[in-house]
Amino acid sequence: MGNLDIDTQVFEDWGRLQLVIDGEDYTFYRGVPTIINSWSFAEPFSDRDCVITFPGITSYENLDDMPFEIFDDVEIAHINPDNEYVRNVFEGMVVSIDDDLSETENALTIQCIGAMYQADFFIKPTIFNDYTFDLATAIKETFDERIDNYGLRLKKMQAYVYCNIASRNRGSFNPLLTGWIQEMLSTAHTQAFLYGAPQGQTDAEKAVALSYGIDPDTSDPEGYMITGNHGTYLSFGEDFPNWGSWSALIRFLIANGDPRVELTDSAMRRDFNGIWSVNKKGQVGLHSDTTWGNPTLNYDDLLPYGDIDGHDYDVVAIDVAPGNGYWLLDETGEVFNFGPAATDYGSHVQGQTAIDLAAKRDGTGYWILFTNGRIQGKGSCDTYIATGDDPVAIAATGDDGVWVVYEDGNVDTFGDAVDYGSAESNSGPPVVDIDSNFEGTGYALLREDGFIHVYGGYPTGLGHGRYAAVPTAGGNVYQWTLNKIADRQPQLRIKDMWNNHWSVTVGTPGVTHSLTRDNTQYPNVFYGEGINEQGCRWRNSKYPNFRPDETPVWPGYSITTSINSTAPGVIVWEREMASRGWDVTVDGIYSAADARVCQIFQSSAGIQVDGVIGAQTWAATFEVGSNAGDASGAYYAPIVNDRRVEPFLYDATGAKTGDNPNFDRTRVRIEGYDNYGEKISKEEAKISAFGRQKFYNNPGYSGTITLKSDPEEGHRLDIKAGENIVYKSYRGEDMRFHISEVSVDAQSLTVTLTVDTLGRDAMTLASMLNRDREATTPARVQTRLDSQATAVEDRFVVFDCESGAGRIPYHGVAAGLWNILRIPVGEFGEIVQTDLRSSVVTYFAAAIFDRPITANELAILGDPDDEDFWKDFPEEKGLIIAWGGDGQMAGYYPGLESDEDVATGIMIDRSSWTYWTTVRPWIWVALWSPVTTYMEGRLYPGSESVGLVPDVTAIA
Repeated sequence: MGNLDIDTQVFEDWGRLQLVIDGEDYTFYRGVPTIINSWSFAEPFSDRDCVITFPGITSYENLDDMPFEIFDDVEIAHINPDNEYVRNVFEGMVVSIDDDLSETENALTIQCIGAMYQADFFIKPTIFNDYTFDLATAIKETFDERIDNYGLRLKKMQAYVYCNIASRNRGSFNPLLTGWIQEMLSTAHTQAFLYGAPQGQTDAEKAVALSYGIDPDTSDPEGYMITGNHGTYLSFGEDFPNWGSWSALIRFLIANGDPRVELTDSAMRRDFNGIWSVNKKGQVGLHSDTTWGNPTLNYDDLLPYGDIDGHDYDVVAIDVAPGNGYWLLDETGEVFNFGPAATDYGSHVQGQTAIDLAAKRDGTGYWILFTNGRIQGKGSCDTYIATGDDPVAIAATGDDGVWVVYEDGNVDTFGDAVDYGSAESNSGPPVVDIDSNFEGTGYALLREDGFIHVYGGYPTGLGHGRYAAVPTAGGNVYQWTLNKIADRQPQLRIKDMWNNHWSVTVGTPGVTHSLTRDNTQYPNVFYGEGINEQGCRWRNSKYPNFRPDETPVWPGYSITTSINSTAPGVIVWEREMASRGWDVTVDGIYSAADARVCQIFQSSAGIQVDGVIGAQTWAATFEVGSNAGDASGAYYAPIVNDRRVEPFLYDATGAKTGDNPNFDRTRVRIEGYDNYGEKISKEEAKISAFGRQKFYNNPGYSGTITLKSDPEEGHRLDIKAGENIVYKSYRGEDMRFHISEVSVDAQSLTVTLTVDTLGRDAMTLASMLNRDREATTPARVQTRLDSQATAVEDRFVVFDCESGAGRIPYHGVAAGLWNILRIPVGEFGEIVQTDLRSSVVTYFAAAIFDRPITANELAILGDPDDEDFWKDFPEEKGLIIAWGGDGQMAGYYPGLESDEDVATGIMIDRSSWTYWTTVRPWIWVALWSPVTTYMEGRLYPGSESVGLVPDVTAIA
């Protein structure tokens, strides 16, 4: 642009720029053209700058007299050659004012930053729970709540996932971007299927049809598409196209009193390049690459074969002919044919309600399904009678059979149809459709809320309409994009990764690139920590063989050679002893030989030696609440990992079970670490990490494409972030890239596109291009079980609530005998509440130790209700705290023994105490009762415990 007058300030035939600051036009100031040096726009929200120079402002003037100031709004608009407004190319605010005086120039320059156009979100279903309103509202409410919790300071929360975008910029909180997101989300709408009406609406959209698609060139299965009755289309599959939606149009028509425009059915064209849909009126529309995104198209433009608009009866189904054509079915059973390949095989109108139509694959006939179960065959199709009540949909096999599905998910087979399974256990909304794959070797059932049950050879794991993707199903991970449409109206939509908007060819004059494919940028092993909704911290701690919920509970009776010697508990005890290497015969009979082994075991365990299997011996045998073996074996495990980089197999508690047959030594292990912040559970974090693992499985290509010449489709200055460009002949193929950022040099008319084949956001790509990899600082303990870790360091052991820390499992306690349980906590910290409960109403005693201790060591000191038991307690025993002594036994909550209150068998102590361990992360809990009972309990950590995650209000 430079110092050019208005007549020559033109980008070839594109037009010119208009600068507006705080509502005033400053394209010229004092008769001198303003110089816009450069600008950029990107997805998602990120700090991008625009540099503007005012040659008409000199250094001799008072800055207070200038027409603008810090934080004034700035907009740069595209004005076409006819002097008409086209669109904004930059929106932001003034953030700095620079005054440069040289020997030849004197000009004032302002720098602006703006939050640009789009924000991305990975879909995480459980993060948004089961909201009964639209996804945009769910995000908004969750975001508001977290801002309140953090006191307007946000941490990096990968599970939510703002992916270091919305809340952070170069390590600091950015109120401009956060405020802008808040503004947009407050009014954003989404097309996601959610069961139940969105807020303020009573006509929630429902899924009505499922359509299978394949690659027209290779015949490989590609995915499927869900249709909603309000015109939403959602596609699923790695390369399956997204053809857009009619949602706005159909919702508008319904709202204006014409409910018959609701869609009732869809069917994929046989060339798989589009999908036909029909509404109750009988109007048919085609969605394909040729019609997507064109709001001016009317029904006439979409009807190459015709429709039955104005028909008196509701049209309920559509199916396609193998060539050019389709059939429509109305509720009376009348069939209408359109197109040269759709032969008229007749109707069946006999007073029953028709509900669905299925065409034979070769086009020689079709079946009509009625509510009374009649399956009327036409043409070469046989007639069948369904035995169930109220079927809802029908699908054809590849030859001479059909499947019929009912609301409860039950599937009936007829003809050559094979039974691949049913969803009779479906507890959700009713099933509304069944769709078979092209080969007829499988089918899928669609629920009203968009959830899919898949059977046989139908594509699996690609996702559901309810949340657009379910990462735990093994399918694709989609991103939602918050997009500003007309008049700044935001819309939450699935990011477009399918349509081709622009194309250039490698080697074209004026086209250069810098692209890379780097697999080392993406973790394949994800570590994490966070704080769940109950305020408890987690870091996926593992305690090998720690099994508080799986240990067999003492059966409630003692076992001797003469009493209960053949009771069911005998063989349970024998099996455990044998598995630990003790010489017992597993025959279900407690013999004298078993009793001798029991005595030796009791002596080694430091408990009463009598050869009797009572509550104390049972707890010692099964090591209730403790880690069998090495006390220092606790470690932190990945929340998600690629099995191919793990050398060993582990069970749920982290115990090594053997070598991993899928371990690939040629693969590089790349570890990533995320602090998920508050109100994120470990399970939610796993879903987040699993989704990113799927997303990053293929590194793709990323980098920049620089244009000094125009693409084939139009002017390079019209390219927008969020669109796609095909780079022809790159590495031997035409490769589609998603454009995350567009930077324009206004002086040289050069456009630089930041691109990526995976559609990652602008800040992620910027970090990759700058080789600015995120530091990985996962917490670990001294010895990890997998020696392949490459980014580990020792840190304090946390009190991991979600891995069982602080839990005292339900177990038997024998009268007058101590039970010692080893319980995982942390390394050191604070307990703010101690809960202990007895199944029998009795008083009891408890003590916490920082080192190993046996029951016999305590027994020789006497009973805890003795007057002198706790006096001068041996310091070397490692006692931290104790409850229950002479005149003040535990178990009188909410009262006290000293107040002559009645025993309740419950102790809840809300006074805080500090713990520490000599062998991390363990403490030893000793419990004593005067009567035989069962006991359990829990220790609750305080927020000031050391060795845990940082303060939740700190910036990540």
